[in-house]
Amino acid sequence: MKTDYQFVSIVVPTFNANKTIRQLITSLINQSYPKDRYEIIIVDDGSKDETVEIVMSIARENLQPTVKIIRLEHNRGPAVARNRGIIEAKGKIIAFTDADALPDTDWLEELVKVFDDENVGGVRGEILTDGYRLFPIRVAPVGGGYKTCNIAYRKEVLNHVGLFDERFRHPFGEDGDVAHRVLKEGFLIKDSPKATVVHPVKELSLKQVIGIAMLRRYDVLFFRKHPKDARTYGERFMRPILVIPPFLGLSITGIVTFLYLVIALILILFSKAIYLLISSLAAASFFIPFFILVFLIHGYKTVLYGHPPEKIPVYIKIKCAVALLVFYSTALASRIYGSLKYRVLMI
Repeated sequence: MKTDYQFVSIVVPTFNANKTIRQLITSLINQSYPKDRYEIIIVDDGSKDETVEIVMSIARENLQPTVKIIRLEHNRGPAVARNRGIIEAKGKIIAFTDADALPDTDWLEELVKVFDDENVGGVRGEILTDGYRLFPIRVAPVGGGYKTCNIAYRKEVLNHVGLFDERFRHPFGEDGDVAHRVLKEGFLIKDSPKATVVHPVKELSLKQVIGIAMLRRYDVLFFRKHPKDARTYGERFMRPILVIPPFLGLSITGIVTFLYLVIALILILFSKAIYLLISSLAAASFFIPFFILVFLIHGYKTVLYGHPPEKIPVYIKIKCAVALLVFYSTALASRIYGSLKYRVLMI
């Protein structure tokens, strides 16, 4: 298949990315795609580190492809940043990746190849990791969904659906939302398995685990916008956070777990979802017996990406068990908060 070298704009939102941005831009500059047929747009979302200075130094040294930087005065989230990049983009195709991702040399060319039909509104590539994941302390976005670390859309299609929804203030849900709006308008989103991006595994602190759990309030916004799609959506958004396969039946453990949930929800509702910390602690007080029973026995929850070592040290299992307790308790409180904010009950 002969590639139509349409002009492409690569849009990357950044925030305090001084440790990874140089490596990313280097990989984007060295794409196999013709240098005069694409541009790199870095949208800095109010960084406080040296991200802007690094990008500006690279831009001064590089003529093709063009490296542009758009600076936002305050941090407003990746949806806002990407929208600014789309507005400024010259390309008919907009490719997205993240500041901490590493696209393969042929990434852009493999994405563009699939735009061979005017009904194709978007193309998503393959996301790989550089190690194994051990939820929730080792994480990386891989597989499934429509993640913006490796996806491209026609600019006219993005404009048609109204760009990214800026109510998704943080990096959670805005990617799936725009993809589903594209699909609802009758456009196709095809796969390009050879368009690979490596997204490194991140080691999370307990504070970061709490931060990620608090983003689950956006589950409710997604559900409100796409109630039918949400029930079959295979990504992180709509998986019930407290439905665990061994306890789906009417076992004693399942009944006890259900009672814990009811009591925890009552406490959270009485807190009026104003003080998330208080809500989380209230929920945690009732989840502790459940997690002692389940996760201190099993130790940790594995995921199906990467190749974990045969033996994981006991202290790592305990760390995962504690992190899971904090994560699910906070996530539950966050969903109740989101239910009140977006006026749709979802737990």
